Amino acid sequence: MKFAHFSHIWGKPGMTPHRRYEELWRELALIRAGAARQAKPPPLRPDPFAAFAGYSTNVMAADTMLHLGEAPARRLRDLMALPGAIVRGGLLATPDELGHVIAALGPGPLPTGAVLAAIPEHRRRIVARSLVWLAKFDLVRIVLARSALSPSVRIRPRE
Repeated sequence: MKFAHFSHIWGKPGMTPHRRYEELWRELALIRAGAARQAKPPPLRPDPFAAFAGYSTNVMAADTMLHLGEAPARRLRDLMALPGAIVRGGLLATPDELGHVIAALGPGPLPTGAVLAAIPEHRRRIVARSLVWLAKFDLVRIVLARSALSPSVRIRPRE
């Protein structure tokens, strides 16, 4: 930070160190006072883009297409071997269910609804949540259907 006035005062002959510091503090007080006048008042509500940045833009629907990532069966085994990589309890599908999803997608892409149709109804929500977890590790790739896209998302044709 460059002080417009102070740089001339500091080297002025005949000033005591005490006087130099008093001049520095006076100039800093003037700078702070000027900055306070220019500051904008805090907003009444937070910026919505910052507040909701962690939320999903799109929703996975029954017609959302699922594709396999690279070597998903091997990578799933590797992940299952890492302590803490798979959240235990009721949050994610069982290893058998995750393996079933990967096996179902082996012949080719399928819509989410078709993958979930083979799962018992009482487990479908958990397996659906696990599809997103599989996508996080690129074991499964999600191609959103037009019905799932928010209005602000534009679909571009593949080149």
